[in-house]
Amino acid sequence: MIPDNLTIYRFYSDYLWAHIHPAPVTNYDTRLVCNFDYDTLFDGTKRVYIDIGIVGNSIDVMYRSGIEFNGTNISWEEIFTNNFLYNRVEDAINNGYEAYLDFCKKQNISYPHHLIANKRQVEAFTSSIVNQYNIRRDSDIEHEYLINTIGLECATGTDTILLIKGTFAILDEILFTNLAFKNALNRDSFGDIVPIPKYATIRYTCMQIEYEDILLSFFDSILLYQMIDCALQLLVGDKSEIVKVMLAKIGIADEEQRMYTKLGTELFTRLREMLQQANARIINCENFIDWNSMLQ
Repeated sequence: MIPDNLTIYRFYSDYLWAHIHPAPVTNYDTRLVCNFDYDTLFDGTKRVYIDIGIVGNSIDVMYRSGIEFNGTNISWEEIFTNNFLYNRVEDAINNGYEAYLDFCKKQNISYPHHLIANKRQVEAFTSSIVNQYNIRRDSDIEHEYLINTIGLECATGTDTILLIKGTFAILDEILFTNLAFKNALNRDSFGDIVPIPKYATIRYTCMQIEYEDILLSFFDSILLYQMIDCALQLLVGDKSEIVKVMLAKIGIADEEQRMYTKLGTELFTRLREMLQQANARIINCENFIDWNSMLQ
């Protein structure tokens, strides 16, 4: 049961992506989309992420709001109810609107309307999240061991930082930031293997390695494996020149890129050893994915 005095912290709020398209602003209508993710840390902290996408005539923004609380004695079934989520969804929509207007302002686009969440929007998104959770719950039960067991343990202050930063720098370019790629199409294709909300959650967790040691569940470790596989293929495939230039711009030059490849290969070995020790067999890791053909 959720206690009345439960303390809820908003620990995260940031753009997942923000694009301006080379098209004249012909109207100011916006379309909203919503997604979500959730996670339990190994100290019992529960986190819920709500992603609000706002698509306009020339602006496309996806903004994430994350809350956390002590969830030791609280089940996900108690959290994913309309009563608990309504206010969180309302806050997330308003955060998204604020981010959208701020981005418009930075792009010198004067947006004439005041945006605020309305009851119908909040109710629709809240019900959608609850329904999606109820569908996803069966998968959580199936993968309970992988979700609740520590997989990769990575220490801060090691070469792993290069591996983490390089992987997400490459994938963010392909999926979100570099309009030379077909970002939206790539998100759809990549999302068939690694759902974009889960990608964003794992990215946030992994990027904390600059400040502290990180722990990933077996389940998230497997997804990270696939992300690194994707990034490495892009680094050596037909998109390699674009990727290498991009890495160089953020300080990962030729020598560091060679080190990145070495570290990625070593991590593959670690993961396979982990799976063998746990007597786990993951089909997606055994089947080759041609990321260069899949992503454009």
